[in-house]
Amino acid sequence: MSLSVALCVSGKWKDIDFTDRLRELIPHDDFYTATYTGSAYDADFYMDEPKVKYHPIKDTKPYPDNQSRFRRTRPHPRSIHWNKQILIHNHMMRNIPKCDIVIRARFETIVADNIDWSKYIKQSYDDIITLGFNTIFGNSDRRYGYHKTIREGPDDDTIFFINDALIIHPYDSWDCELVDRLYKEKRLIGAEEGWYQILSEPFGIYHKSYHGGAYSATHWEVVKDVDENLHN
Repeated sequence: MSLSVALCVSGKWKDIDFTDRLRELIPHDDFYTATYTGSAYDADFYMDEPKVKYHPIKDTKPYPDNQSRFRRTRPHPRSIHWNKQILIHNHMMRNIPKCDIVIRARFETIVADNIDWSKYIKQSYDDIITLGFNTIFGNSDRRYGYHKTIREGPDDDTIFFINDALIIHPYDSWDCELVDRLYKEKRLIGAEEGWYQILSEPFGIYHKSYHGGAYSATHWEVVKDVDENLHN
């Protein structure tokens, strides 16, 4: 069965652009971009950057895991903006044609060139499941390389997260009205928890997060096996 796949890249464009690499390595039928109004980037879709109406971490209820609670005691300085990535993807989902699978990435997402991405696309479709990819960074004993994907275990304290450097999800798993309602009610969470809130929680705890396979170029200095030539 042939699948229709949309590769959707979104976010604030900061002159860091790995979309050519994404298009080369990720199998897809259609390619779309979205950024904020007034950007110098020639995107398919634009939206006004959402105004901060509440803090999507400090003002939202944590999930019952250690990482979720820790984020609220020591929030990242930029975490007040973390639900914007979900809102702009929601804008894209309102505008792209219906397809089978959507692949969401950022302009600065770098994907590994030795991964069979078609396998994960098929897995997402066959199992009706969201798959998230990112490369762990932080203290050295938890760092992984992005040339491998290592499944996150069910006992991991980030089970209520979907890794979000690259996300593969069925088109029908996205509910634009749910995103709008949660944001209006000041309950839409940011970053990995927010993706879980939209793409996994409505279906029960049903997703897989992989360490490796993709990472953000803004974190390249702390990824274990990064090819530094990509950033020169």
